[in-house]
Amino acid sequence: MTATSNRVSPGQDGASAAPADTRAATRVPAPIAAAVGVLCAALGLAPSFAGGLQLPLQNIWEQDVLPEDMPLALLPLGQYDLLACMAMMVVGAALTGIAVRVTASRGRALPLWWAIAGAGCTQAFALSQSAVAVSDGLEESTRATIYLAGMVVAVAIAIVMGFAVAHGVGRGGPAGAAIAGTVAAIALGTWITALVAEVSGPGSSPMLLLSIATWLPATITGAVVGVSGVATARRAVASATALALLWVLPAAITAVSYAIGSRIYLQHPEELLPAGLSVFTMAVAPESWTLTRLVIAVAVAVAVGATRRTLSRRSG
Repeated sequence: MTATSNRVSPGQDGASAAPADTRAATRVPAPIAAAVGVLCAALGLAPSFAGGLQLPLQNIWEQDVLPEDMPLALLPLGQYDLLACMAMMVVGAALTGIAVRVTASRGRALPLWWAIAGAGCTQAFALSQSAVAVSDGLEESTRATIYLAGMVVAVAIAIVMGFAVAHGVGRGGPAGAAIAGTVAAIALGTWITALVAEVSGPGSSPMLLLSIATWLPATITGAVVGVSGVATARRAVASATALALLWVLPAAITAVSYAIGSRIYLQHPEELLPAGLSVFTMAVAPESWTLTRLVIAVAVAVAVGATRRTLSRRSG
């Protein structure tokens, strides 16, 4: 075995679209990559840690209890915190992708799928533990079963979505990174809101931080779209898809959260889908705040694209 057998080129291990570097990259051992994924997933759970790792009150809990008597859980799995739980999964995955890309830019190849495996296993364990904690306290009824199953499926979808986000952020080219970055940005806004609420307490969240959380997704989306640009058909489609996601995805997530978290619709499962579609239609309507987000994203994209072209001409 030669002395260079532990080195791989940036084009191997799915890293073909990582930051360009013609030098060989030193491969990081798989266990370390997995540990990085675990750490990133744990950082994604920061709002839950800030909240004391305690389940929130549930509408259909079997017994009446005080908030401090709720069981401990790694995720605040509940009807009012479902969006935060999903955001924690995506943000943890995005951090994993960022770690992969940063190490690649410094000449070290962090095995992407080992890092994703570490993050995914951590998140799956957190979901399982929290689901068991909720299941132990819920009333025994059909609506309780639908309620818990709906939340578990929603968070599980977020975990799987996180795999794609980690790959796009960690190894994707400009087009893939634009779509992955948009999904991560949308989750980040919810994540920041949840973290601020847990740190500052109910009703005490600083308006400045909430405003940042509201408009940061549009700003980040604009930045990644500006980097992607429309120079090729692939990039143009990716940029359009990113803007569409900024418009549609928050509405879809809100609709799912509303349907699952409603006592009325849990008692009448046949009305869940119509209710969710109704909320989605209202949330996706081109109202002022929706258009404002898109305008901000497009403006940032144009500014970033123009800046990149100017710098490219100067360097050329």
